[in-house]
Amino acid sequence: MFKISVIVPVYNMGGYLKNCLDSLLLQSLKEIEIICINDGSSDHSLEVLRQYSSAHSNIIVLDQENCGVAASRNRGIEMARGEFVAFMDADDFYPDLDVLECLYHSAIENNVQICGGSLSKYIGDQTITAFSQRDQNCVFQENKMMTFREYQFPYGFTRFIYHLGFLRKNQLSFPLYTYFEDPPFLAKALNLVGQFYAINKNVYSYRLGHKPNNLTLRKTSDYATGVLDLLALSREEGLARLHANSIAVLHDDLTPALYRHAVEWNSALQERIIQINRTIDVDLLHSEGIDGSEAYLLEGEYISNHVKQAIENEKTFVKKLQEYPSIIIYGAGRVGTLALEYIKGIQGSCVSCFAVTRGRDNPSNIYGIEVRSIHELTEVRENALVVVATYSYLHEEIQNTLSHLGFKHVLPIDYQELQLYGIH
Repeated sequence: MFKISVIVPVYNMGGYLKNCLDSLLLQSLKEIEIICINDGSSDHSLEVLRQYSSAHSNIIVLDQENCGVAASRNRGIEMARGEFVAFMDADDFYPDLDVLECLYHSAIENNVQICGGSLSKYIGDQTITAFSQRDQNCVFQENKMMTFREYQFPYGFTRFIYHLGFLRKNQLSFPLYTYFEDPPFLAKALNLVGQFYAINKNVYSYRLGHKPNNLTLRKTSDYATGVLDLLALSREEGLARLHANSIAVLHDDLTPALYRHAVEWNSALQERIIQINRTIDVDLLHSEGIDGSEAYLLEGEYISNHVKQAIENEKTFVKKLQEYPSIIIYGAGRVGTLALEYIKGIQGSCVSCFAVTRGRDNPSNIYGIEVRSIHELTEVRENALVVVATYSYLHEEIQNTLSHLGFKHVLPIDYQELQLYGIH
């Protein structure tokens, strides 16, 4: 009998697939089956899969028309024969040879149906283990038994193994969304299981920065539905931190895309926004001392007015950028990367480098542009424009640092508004 079935959906990942499969085949735990679902790839992914399956009897290849990652994982659950199930994306890999062995034995020794470890980001050729305040629970600090009421964090489902019988008994599967299908799955699983075991070990390398992420109308709608799932679960179970985290994701990442499409008077999205506002529980937030004064989304004409204001602000932003021959982007994360993509499209503007507070917690470069410590850049403090491209709650601290270092020209950018730039 297999101890773990690893389910790998594959869609046009031929360039990364060998690295993924090799990290699985080299695992010290040998009683594993690898179920690869080729989800209608148009590149050479299927050829790679067939080469590996012909050489390794524990690799099973399923070929199907494109159905999406959620349906592919669900098919893998149906096919699985292992005691536990793990999920891996085809562009990711395990950072150590004993990942599955550690997870499996920890689950057995502690008699749990779910066991998980920590996540690391892999950007370029560098492993990053530091996370933003919002995502710091991607790392477990110690080996311990936990409940979801303690944890209240629904991200990084690939860090866990799940008892197959538990999934089937509770009919747990991925909702058929094109985006944000995994947080509702993980939240529901951890909430149902009672207790799970966490290990202080990096068990999964999540590759970033190699593929675009365009929130189409369909993806935006599914994203909103997934967030609504989390809001409903957290409200029903009284999980205030999960509720607050879901609202933060809503405002930081989803709201601009929602407003982009809703301003076109898409009735389904307008209704989804109303549903989200009705599900937000400000009293639940207040019970944990969390400010809920800005939790709600705009509706109707307020969205149109908000987008119009963003268009005007964009003109001012562009004019400011064009005044400076040298631009430094402060922030090497999601916001900084988006700022780079936007600024590259502005004629006459040039980003000289990224700046960060601590170099060791960040990649060495992003899209070929060097990432440097802000303390190394004081020689250009008189002339360069520093665009502060981070989440808004960090702006004050960063601006104080820049002021202390003597930087004369600082321009903070609001992440939500930046995502609305380009609407005309």
